[in-house]
Amino acid sequence: MTASVITVLEALVIIGTSLWAIQYLISRKVHAYERPSLTNTQVENLPKVSIVVPVYKERRQSIEKTLDSISSQNYPKNLLEVLIIVDKDDMHTLNEALKAVEKFLSSLNVKMVINENSGRRLKAVAMNTAIKHAGGLIIGFYDADDVFPNDQVLNAVLLMIERNYAAVGTSL
Repeated sequence: MTASVITVLEALVIIGTSLWAIQYLISRKVHAYERPSLTNTQVENLPKVSIVVPVYKERRQSIEKTLDSISSQNYPKNLLEVLIIVDKDDMHTLNEALKAVEKFLSSLNVKMVINENSGRRLKAVAMNTAIKHAGGLIIGFYDADDVFPNDQVLNAVLLMIERNYAAVGTSL
């Protein structure tokens, strides 16, 4: 009797997990993410956005890939700032980031921020350092080598304005 109860419970767990996985995959496939109904022409003043990219032991190509993605955003460039956060001890990444940034100086407002608190190599420490230097009303966080659709920043900002959200998660 006990063996059959366990078998039924196992079957229910497997069925439930399978149904959840199917629902999740279907929602991902149909892009079940919220989209704003507002457009940038309906918003009088878009806010300045700071995009933070903490880097640690990264290659120039990874950083360039993310900067290229940011550069292709259809958000007004004069309202975008990018902060690259590097630990002061990570000289290799600092040099790689400086090389990557050179390509985008004419198209993006990019700032290099040195994390002086390098004794604690945590992403959260780098992010907290960046917040102190960010000039945007909205702050977005990305990883080196993230690539995202060119309307991602605009859609996130419009959702925040339209629905009065304090934070928005996006897909990469």
